[in-house]
Amino acid sequence: MTAPVIDPLAVDARGAAKLLGISRSTFLSHVAAGAAPPPLRIGRRRIWAVATLERWLKDGAPSADRFRELERTRK
Repeated sequence: MTAPVIDPLAVDARGAAKLLGISRSTFLSHVAAGAAPPPLRIGRRRIWAVATLERWLKDGAPSADRFRELERTRK
């Protein structure tokens, strides 16, 4: 019997970059410049919720500030 494949709820910078089709360094540059959503922190780890990255792309990849505004209006 094969174990079911479980999609991750969150990814690290390498995983986020892979989802977006860019390099890790490019992704982190976008985050540092405020052009991508900021990470969640769990201890010293920085992770991004896959659902957040998907919403960010669906919204047209706005700046992190604009994305936060859009997220507030959804609640």
